[in-house]
Amino acid sequence: MHYWILLLSVWINVWLAPVTLAASSQALTIAQAVQQALDTNLTLIAEHYNISVAEVRIITARLRPNPVLTLNAALPDHTIFHPNVNPSSEGVYLDWDFERGGKREARIAVAEQARTVAQFQLLNTVRTLILDVENACVDILVT
Repeated sequence: MHYWILLLSVWINVWLAPVTLAASSQALTIAQAVQQALDTNLTLIAEHYNISVAEVRIITARLRPNPVLTLNAALPDHTIFHPNVNPSSEGVYLDWDFERGGKREARIAVAEQARTVAQFQLLNTVRTLILDVENACVDILVT
């Protein structure tokens, strides 16, 4: 007798649970589904960060190279000593990069074009995501 009651309760839970879930949940419109996808899609968030990275690369391309000052001093090594060789040495070096031929302007142009590409990739990702969500909604309605 207890077996039949357990079986009946399992059958009621399996068959009536979707009905109660459908009655308790609100209907989701296509516009709401699209907005939820735009708010939570990780690929779209990553594309937003790609635009920020491209803008930082423009700033980096505009920077001029800094001069480098190097000081070098070697203390005498008493294990290897030759009377004709000075065992200690000092050196001061100043390195300065000279950019010629419009390299800086070319770097800036490439960085700005990369930002434009990142913006178009973001727009393409948004377009593709909206299309996928709308197609999925239509597929649900058709079936």
